[in-house]
Amino acid sequence: MQIERYLSGKMLIAMPDMADPRFRKSVILMLDHTEKEAMGVVVNKVAGSVCATQISDSSEDSIDDALILPLHDGGPVDPERILVIHSGDGSEYPSTKVINKDFCMTLTPDIFEDLSRGSGPQECLLVLSYSGWAGGQLESEIASNAWLVCDANPKLVFRTETHLKWEAAIRSLGVSPEMLASSGGSA
Repeated sequence: MQIERYLSGKMLIAMPDMADPRFRKSVILMLDHTEKEAMGVVVNKVAGSVCATQISDSSEDSIDDALILPLHDGGPVDPERILVIHSGDGSEYPSTKVINKDFCMTLTPDIFEDLSRGSGPQECLLVLSYSGWAGGQLESEIASNAWLVCDANPKLVFRTETHLKWEAAIRSLGVSPEMLASSGGSA
């Protein structure tokens, strides 16, 4: 199966009958996709929240103690890692990886410092862990109708309420969730 220019910067939408309960009704922003591996983060499942002082190494008075940030559950891989998915608005840091014009990923402490001060990128998601696939694994799942693929949309990723993202992602394709069937037929 030939996949158009790999899936970096695209979104995966779990089909309604997704067998793996960890990904049921998930929307995944794909951060990287090569022949060898694929990496993405679930953007519609919240793991909890963190106080600004929990993510900052700084003891400065400029840290906003009252700032609470939602922490998303990005998937089952590397559950100790926090990634910041943010808008591509010029807020780049030494380890920023540009996904496309709308999305970047940063892991360095300086972005945590900025977020804890209420500054930094205009739009962002804090994500705990990520989802990963070995080479060919994701392509196989797509071929077996486990996932729909669509363009990533900053409005959906950053501004749509978390519990509405899955349905909104499906509807962005012009499809109603109740009309989807995962099994294909042959004529």
